[in-house]
Amino acid sequence: MSQRGLEALLRPKSIAVIGASMKPDRAGFLMMRNLLAGGFAGPVLPVTPAYKAVQGVLAWPDVASLPYVPDLAVLCTHAKRNLALLDDLGKKGARPVLFSRLSRSSMRNCSPAPVVIRCACSAPTAWGYSPPGRG
Repeated sequence: MSQRGLEALLRPKSIAVIGASMKPDRAGFLMMRNLLAGGFAGPVLPVTPAYKAVQGVLAWPDVASLPYVPDLAVLCTHAKRNLALLDDLGKKGARPVLFSRLSRSSMRNCSPAPVVIRCACSAPTAWGYSPPGRG
């Protein structure tokens, strides 16, 4: 991964939350809440066809409709959608991607995808990651 790619992964200036939700029991809700309440200074871009806004932030219905390429994308959707979303993110130009969930089959099938779209992927263990200087 390039230095620019690492910078986007470790210190993103914008984050797209794919599968953002207003339902408190969903990963997309928790990710949005934590980013907004945790002091992330950059734009948070919720992506969901279900809502016009998520937690007070204007939402986009799909990856293609995002106004610009986010530094980091977080997939908070059902694992069966991961490959299609990776393809959409690759077409948009997004590179670092974090997954909230991966099924065993999507993990097997996901291996070639990062090579094809040249993105860095990190599995659910990334939830415990805290970049230096972030507490």
